[in-house]
Amino acid sequence: MNACGIKTKLELKPFRMKTEVFGDYYLAVLPSKSSLEWVEEEKDDIVRDMYFDQGKLEAVLMKNDGSRSKIYQTALMEKWTRERINRELPL
Repeated sequence: MNACGIKTKLELKPFRMKTEVFGDYYLAVLPSKSSLEWVEEEKDDIVRDMYFDQGKLEAVLMKNDGSRSKIYQTALMEKWTRERINRELPL
C-alpha cells in the first residue's frame, strides 16, 4: 500500500554494484542462474558480458562504459532484447 492508501505492486531494482577502481569503471548485476545465454563484447577498453534468458537481458557485467550506466540499468529493468541493445546501446 502506498502513502495514499492505494494498493500498488512494489518493484525492486535488481541488486547492482557500481564502482570505479584505478581509473576503470565497473557495473555488475550478477546472473541469478547459470543456464543463461552468455554474450561477451569488447571494443577499445569497453568490455561487457551480457546474460539473456529466453532472449531478454537478465544480467550484465560492464567495464569502462560509465557514461551509459543508466542506460544499462534501464535495459536490465525493461529486459531488453539483444537486438534492442545493439540498436540503442551499441559498442
